[in-house]
Amino acid sequence: MTASGHAGFAPAGQDIVCAGISALCFAAAEYLTQMHDWGKLEQEPVILLESGTIRLSCMPKEIALEEAEHVFRMLEIGCRLIAESYPNNVTVADAT
Repeated sequence: MTASGHAGFAPAGQDIVCAGISALCFAAAEYLTQMHDWGKLEQEPVILLESGTIRLSCMPKEIALEEAEHVFRMLEIGCRLIAESYPNNVTVADAT
């Protein structure tokens, strides 16, 4: 999953749209980290959390494939819900 850019709904530090997307991404990143700690990933997850750029990916072991899919599905659903409320500030694209 990759997120890039800024929502532009309000000034930095006051942007509720950015905060919503960021909170979802930070929660997913923490869960992926815990999955690694629990031995459910083949290797450490890729987690990049910088201003304007977020990247999350992982290689789950077969026993945790469904769990990892659920993490990314939850993240997608949350981002789509925010995009529905703030279509001028968030766009969700399907992976290609």
